[in-house]
Amino acid sequence: MFHIENIRISQILTVVPKVFHSLDEEIKLYNYPERRVKKLENNMGYGSHRVVQEGITALDMAYYGMRYLIDNKLLNQEDVDAIIFISVTPDHMVPANSTILHGRLGLKNNVYCYDINQACSGFITGLVNGFSILNSSTAKKVVLITGDTLSKKTSQYDKFSWLLIGDGISITVLEKGSSTIDASFYTQGNNFEYLYIPAGYARKVSTDETRQLKEVEDGNLRSEEQLFIDGLNIYNFSLEMVPKEIEKLLSKSNKSIDNIDLFCFHQPNKFIIKKIADKLNIDYNKIPFNISTAFGNISSATIPTVMAYNFAEKLTSGREFVCMAGFGAGLISATALMDMDKIEYCKIIEYENI
Repeated sequence: MFHIENIRISQILTVVPKVFHSLDEEIKLYNYPERRVKKLENNMGYGSHRVVQEGITALDMAYYGMRYLIDNKLLNQEDVDAIIFISVTPDHMVPANSTILHGRLGLKNNVYCYDINQACSGFITGLVNGFSILNSSTAKKVVLITGDTLSKKTSQYDKFSWLLIGDGISITVLEKGSSTIDASFYTQGNNFEYLYIPAGYARKVSTDETRQLKEVEDGNLRSEEQLFIDGLNIYNFSLEMVPKEIEKLLSKSNKSIDNIDLFCFHQPNKFIIKKIADKLNIDYNKIPFNISTAFGNISSATIPTVMAYNFAEKLTSGREFVCMAGFGAGLISATALMDMDKIEYCKIIEYENI
């Protein structure tokens, strides 16, 4: 378990594309019967998902969000001492997104920049990394950027994946303060193939064959360079490990479910979140299920987006005790309990091409 004191989240800004694809329109591609469509809407929480336009990346949205914070005098760029960029869809294999962003923003030269390749659990990983920097240095502010443009790596002809994913990033500003965080991680790396992209990188380089769309399960079409999700095994992993890891961390922290004010979970779909909530006897008023409906599964940007979309007023008004859970690719289940001091800014904006 990681226990870090004297830190805080001061700002959260999520940036999403203006363009959204609705379930009603896209479902026509798959010849789904109406009964099954209603099940996707009511049980799974599918509604619409945000998709970037051609040529726009997670880095572009991060730059747009940083410019918004700086130009509106919400963030002094001279105070930025580190950038952590967590994404599985970087602009390039080399160099890191964080260093390119540093250059585009014209930040001072002694900023510590690095990327982390992580998806669903990335936000909690980023918090632990960022807060550790603050506790071991003279850094004033660490900028944590999380999120992806998964639409670029997902087949539109794979109904299991395409209807689920969304594009977006979140910027979370970390600094010294009066908050504390306890965090823990459970990793099951032997099952990484339940959620991965098989080809297009060093293990299996890109070829004409790996780029070719092929018919796979249930009539879906997908290339080896596009996202594969084993839905059943991811569901089983999530339902088994997430409640266990939350209960374990609560026990180590001498807390109970009743002590939690807000639950901010990664949201692959409404069905999984409700099942986890039921298993832990969580009051539905404390845990939202609406991110997959409004934005799609936006990877490591989901948890801060839950905060901005559902709890902005509470988080900018006073102190809240928050339970976070990120789970999926890796396979990893990440859990955090944070005594969050009042934050200064918490908002969602739409990306404009600049």
